[in-house]
Amino acid sequence: MRYRDNLIVFLALILVLIGCSKNSNVEMNPVKPEDFEFSLTYGTYGKQKIDTFNDLVIKDLVIDGVIEANIKLSKEDMNKIYEEMRSINIMGKLDLKKEDECMSEPSSFTEWTIQMNG
Repeated sequence: MRYRDNLIVFLALILVLIGCSKNSNVEMNPVKPEDFEFSLTYGTYGKQKIDTFNDLVIKDLVIDGVIEANIKLSKEDMNKIYEEMRSINIMGKLDLKKEDECMSEPSSFTEWTIQMNG
């Protein structure tokens, strides 16, 4: 259970720190849709992944390669993640202007796939 708690905190941190973006007025439903799933590929060269479609977490261990774990998040975990996504308006319009404080070497990669309401 401790691993799951750490994963939820990690996901919330990623969601909060994810971007140099401005949110628009697009609002998500306060109630999590039954078909809510997501996949987040992120990090240096996009080697890390959290994928609820396939219940998979991939962690880049840098020197020691990558490790994969089959982890199915509980309904409670998914509700918390949905609420965090909703609170930061993850579905809002992104403003992807190039800003110096977001630059890193090697470059970092982020890709989201979010399913809800079909």
